[in-house]
This record gives sequence, C-alpha cells and structure tokens, in this order.
Amino acid sequence: MASHNTSPRRDGFFRLLARGLALFLALYVALSIFALFRDNAYNLNTWWIDLHFLPALVGAALQAIVALALFVFALFSPARPVLKLPVGIVFLLFAALAGINATEVYLTAASGVIVLGFPVPFSLFIAVAFLLLALATLSKRSADPGRKQGRANGGSGLKTVSVMLLSVVLSGILFPLGQVYCFGKTEYRSRVDAVVVLGAQVLPNGQLTYPLQDRVDKGIRLYRDGLTPVLIMSGGVDVEGTDEAAAMRDYAVKQGVPASAILLDSEGNTTEATAQNVVKIAEQKGFIRLGAVSSYYHMARIKMLFLANGHDVYTYPATPNLEGSNLAFNTIREIPGWWYYWFDAVFA
Repeated sequence: MASHNTSPRRDGFFRLLARGLALFLALYVALSIFALFRDNAYNLNTWWIDLHFLPALVGAALQAIVALALFVFALFSPARPVLKLPVGIVFLLFAALAGINATEVYLTAASGVIVLGFPVPFSLFIAVAFLLLALATLSKRSADPGRKQGRANGGSGLKTVSVMLLSVVLSGILFPLGQVYCFGKTEYRSRVDAVVVLGAQVLPNGQLTYPLQDRVDKGIRLYRDGLTPVLIMSGGVDVEGTDEAAAMRDYAVKQGVPASAILLDSEGNTTEATAQNVVKIAEQKGFIRLGAVSSYYHMARIKMLFLANGHDVYTYPATPNLEGSNLAFNTIREIPGWWYYWFDAVFA
C-alpha cells in the first residue's frame, strides 16, 4: 500500500521537472527566433541544434513548431491524444535531428578535422533531453491520488511552480555549462590565415600570468605546427599602463616566433572588443579563415561574439598546464558571462 501511494508522487515530481525543462527550452527557442527575425548576424538556435542541412525556411518553421510544442507541454501537460500525440511526435523528430548533429560531430572527429576534448557532444545531450520529453508526453499516466488532495489544501499549485522553477534554473545553469565543456574543449586541426590569442592579466613586471602563458604557448605551438602564419595578440592596457598584447608578443618572440608574424590589438579590453577589432583586422589584411586561442571555458562565448560580428572562428583551447586551481572557479564564472552575451545578441 505504501509503495502504491508514493509512486504517483514520484512520477509527478519528475514530470514537473520535464515541464520545467520544456519551459526553459521554449523560452530559449522563442527568443532565438525573435532575434532571427530582427535580422541578427546569425541564428542563435544553432547553439542547441544545427539545421544547416535543411532549407532556411524549413529550419525556421521547425524551430517555431518545436517552440509551440514545448510551450504546450510545459504549460498544459496535455493528456488527450489530440494534443499529446503531435507534441510527442515533434519531440521525437527533434531528438532525431539532434542525434544527426551528434553523429556528424563523431564523424568529423573520426576524420581528424577536430579533436574532442570532451567525449560527448552537446547535441547528444539535446537528443536525450528531447527523447525524455517525448516519453513524458506520450506515456500513459495513472491518476495521482495526491493531486486532488493537493488541490484541496492549496499545495498543488505551489508545488508545480516550485518544481518547474527549480528545473528552469537548473537548465539555465547546465545549458551553458554543457557548451563550455562540450564545445569549449573541442579543438580544430585546420589551417587558418591567422589566429587571435585572447589576453588576460599581465603582472606589473611584464610577466604573463599562468592562464595567459598557457594561451600564448598554445598560439606558439599552432605557429610552429604550421597551422597559422600569423598570430594576433589581443589585450587591453591596464591602469598601470601595462600593454597585455605587447607583453604577449614579447614572450612569443623570446620563444622564437618572428616579430613579423605577430600583429597587435591593444584595444581588446573585453572579449566583445577583441571580436570587433579582429574582424576589422581580418578585413584589412584579407584574412578569410580565423582561429581563436583562449582557455576552454572561454571558447563558447568567443565563438558567439565572432558570429555576432559576422565572422566564424576555428577554436583552439589552450592546454591548462599552469592555470590549475583556478579552472573550476573560472568555469563557473563563465555561466553568467555566457548568458550576458547571449541576451545581448538577442536584443542587440
């Protein structure tokens, strides 16, 4: 008897988590479509699913359909076949599309074009999420004896809102964190026209801090491996007058990189400024294929900002040989940073 009474409550909790996940994705997709129709530089939905193999109008229509399906499931939790069947089918379709994306990533890695620093591509998590949403939608639910009681004492509405809000918050944390690890640790092995190395703090004596030294060392290796003929050192000038870009150049020259192979961007005070400045340099110099070096937790945001400025980049995450103990803190700090720039791209 005890088992019978607790099972529906457990199922109800996880279904509410699924509805919260659906609400998060619905809001994300809807805002991405809003940005797309405001003629932003790129489709923000490519961060969770890539429909490049479909005609643009078909892809946009599918995104609108899945946003509607997500809202229906999140807000109404349909039980009647007339609603839950089409919603479930849409979720299964997007699970399959995300699965195609994941397969493409693995095939690209097998060809040697990229190296996966994290073994699971982000699109595979998206495929699993949509598969779980489809199962939650299409499954036969037994009546929850606790539901009527909850309505009688006024607790059902509070429980629903609380659990769904918890799910939305967790999704908002895990979504960028998944990209930081899955995308940020992916390294391209393609040759490019130039690689920008993004700056970090330089000590007053001109010595590079550990994260910055890791980044410049990575750029030097790319130059030595013949993957780029040009390094663009990008950083700001601090209040004491220390020029990060110049310090990065000096370090690279001491390691054997010719000064003639290095360009400076001393106005890269922020990641956004670096993206804007480097795109301008690329246009002036005729660079077509650009690469970017930074710490892995920084790469997803870099990719986003370059795309917002109309230029894609190949990513080369620095090996954290020296950064060590600061990695966890810097990774967590990237979560609000990622959302800040994402919302900026939506409403720019």
